[in-house]
Amino acid sequence: LQCGGSVFSREGEHVTEVQFVVRDITQARQRQQQLLRRNQQLGALATLAEVANSSLNIDEIARNTLEVALESTGMSGGAIHLADAKQQVLHLYLQSGLPDELVADIRTLKWGEAVPGFVAASGQAMVVDDMTSRTPAPPSPAARHGFRSTIVVPVKTKGETLGTLGLLSQHELEFTSEVVEMVTAMGNQLGIAVANARLYEKQLRENEKLAGLLDISSGSAQQLELELL
Repeated sequence: LQCGGSVFSREGEHVTEVQFVVRDITQARQRQQQLLRRNQQLGALATLAEVANSSLNIDEIARNTLEVALESTGMSGGAIHLADAKQQVLHLYLQSGLPDELVADIRTLKWGEAVPGFVAASGQAMVVDDMTSRTPAPPSPAARHGFRSTIVVPVKTKGETLGTLGLLSQHELEFTSEVVEMVTAMGNQLGIAVANARLYEKQLRENEKLAGLLDISSGSAQQLELELL
């Protein structure tokens, strides 16, 4: 509540009436806080977009994505898995803030196994507010290591799932739609960056192969010239 007062009337030097105004600013403050959170989320996405546009190094992009995601959501730890779509398997690529035992449990996950495997198979984000109050479907090994809440989103581009981005908290959390949208957007940005980086690496390998063939061809031509002489 916001209170204010002013003199309404006087008789000489004496105040005869005072006007008090009481306003409920709860909604206004909530809107202000919501706007502030939204600006922070947009700032986080802009930072990731800048990194993705300035680098074709998957490791650098992944590390920045996970760091910004944890910082902007206040989660305790997280992991990025990359997918082997042919084998339908996820391989742990990067993690932060997770105990060694949990890292070992999630190093390789099959399609549909644990929350990341479910997300990879379905291509849809999954949120679990409290993994300890009920058995999530699918079960999550993170619950056995003291984590209560998780959000996992696909890392995808053009409809193809390239992996997952997962965040964990040791506290029970209720994820707002804004948070889910933000983390999903981070997964999409990472997907585009991973696809571009892989394309660049493939082009480099092809260029190196072509350069090798040219060297062989040049050497053969020189040998033939010497034989003709």
